[in-house]
Amino acid sequence: MNRENRIRLVYDAGAALANARSADDVRQVWAAFYRQLGHRVLGRLLLNKATGEGGQVDDERGAQSKEIAEELATFASWSRAFALEELFHFSDSELDRETLYRAVLADTRFIRLGAESEKGFLFASKRAVLRWLVGVNLRLALAGQARMTQGGLARLLGSLHPTQQWKVLPRELVEIGEAVGLCGRARSSGEHVFPMAKIISAMPPSLSRQAGKVLRSFADTQTLPREESVVQTLHKELGKLPPRLVQIVLAREGVLTGERTTLERVAAQLGLTRERVRQLEAKFYEKLYRLGGGRVLQSLITLLLTTVALNRGSLLLDLSLPNGVLVAFAAKCLGIPQAKLHFANSTILGHQPQALAAIDYGSRFPDNIDKHHIVERIEAAGTLCLIDRDVERLAQVLEGGHFGALTKAQRVYLALRHIGKPAHYSTVAEAYNSLFPHEPSNEKSIHAVLGREQNGIVWIGLRGTYALAEWGYERPTKGLYEAVAEIVRQRHATTGKPVSFTTIAAEIGKYRPVVNRNSVVIATQCNPHLREVGNNAFVPKAPGEATEDDTVAGRLDKLLRSFERKVKMAVSVSDQPGDA
Repeated sequence: MNRENRIRLVYDAGAALANARSADDVRQVWAAFYRQLGHRVLGRLLLNKATGEGGQVDDERGAQSKEIAEELATFASWSRAFALEELFHFSDSELDRETLYRAVLADTRFIRLGAESEKGFLFASKRAVLRWLVGVNLRLALAGQARMTQGGLARLLGSLHPTQQWKVLPRELVEIGEAVGLCGRARSSGEHVFPMAKIISAMPPSLSRQAGKVLRSFADTQTLPREESVVQTLHKELGKLPPRLVQIVLAREGVLTGERTTLERVAAQLGLTRERVRQLEAKFYEKLYRLGGGRVLQSLITLLLTTVALNRGSLLLDLSLPNGVLVAFAAKCLGIPQAKLHFANSTILGHQPQALAAIDYGSRFPDNIDKHHIVERIEAAGTLCLIDRDVERLAQVLEGGHFGALTKAQRVYLALRHIGKPAHYSTVAEAYNSLFPHEPSNEKSIHAVLGREQNGIVWIGLRGTYALAEWGYERPTKGLYEAVAEIVRQRHATTGKPVSFTTIAAEIGKYRPVVNRNSVVIATQCNPHLREVGNNAFVPKAPGEATEDDTVAGRLDKLLRSFERKVKMAVSVSDQPGDA
């Protein structure tokens, strides 16, 4: 407050004190004076001058509870934060610090900001915090911005802090803003989004000023109007416009039925030509904008901002909800762009359709149905300014929005991913038919699709068993016989000794993560490149070396002998790491 205003305030207070008829009148004048000026000493001097003795008022203060209420009422009107010490020194009574502290904590008009400052806890009235948040939104809207870092927001808090400094953004302030949609956490760490600023920035200056008045009313009353009452007011104001114009526009936008109506259908219902209906629709919007600051536009603004506030800053509007289409209609009347998600019957307020197209969510499979990848692309595109919850919801909507357009190979991929681990094609077929009951398929067809190994599907070396490359699996580069022979060659070359079956079973995991133990037995016993030199010990055959086992009959005999030892060998390899 400048010097001239202070002098005027002193003269006004002096005149009021001169006309005071009782001690209560004096107290009211004094309270009004220091509430406007925020200066206890001058208030005390004026009070003493008017009454002659300051103790006269002290004797008539009344109960302690009344004194506390009056002190808190004064601070509830302050536009900045205050420390408990400041409240204590401002008091005229003998109230102790603990009593004041408990009183301000219990008063719902105040919130405690931060943990503790150098002078003690800091408090601020909710009204002051909400008014400050409204001011931030309006300033950002004027600058065409809707996002700010925590550090930048903390620097703007100077008007709320008694020492004009605020090093850390108070969590309580953000929570209050989130509760009424005045701010929200961004997906990016350390940033905040201001949904109201995003919407208001798209309005013409005359409408943005009305929006500012609506938001300030929210802050002053600290309450949000009931959506039903706002809708009733809007319908009442629309009723003052030409009925035929309103009927045409509401039908075209689907406000009455929930589904947009074509010009031809409206024309047939009213007995008009298609062109005449188009002209009347354009006339409605022309008449609406000529109203300037009319009540219809004010009702539209109130409905839109109330909806965003009640949804805690969400700009992702579900059109299937009650009044969803009406809110989208209000946004259109106010010139606010919308990015519509037709397949999900939703729209994103305050964003151009190009902002959604920049995500490129429909071109890359499987990323376009994976929520994690969609969130990453939303952030990377940087074209959407949404709170964290909206980004998650949008990714979820996009994730489930393309099942109808998937190819069979893509649906088979989703079935295998739904299982979450390597699976036989029969198991994949069961999951497929469970996920897509309207597109059933048999096991043979599913096996054929899996065999193409598309979309990251790989055969892992077991008959009819497949997994996903994104799980860390890959198609074996060597056959099982060749892998066993290579293990024996490498180990024998290193040690010069026969290689036991236990060693072979332990090292087979280097070539394929999943293996059938019986297949390893057969691939070892019947391997044409190996020769058994002892009990379950093998060496590579020399070039040109042949044994009786190399004949067909010999191999069959050897296979039968291997089956006789199968139980014993299976036990010997049951605990090996490669036998997963």
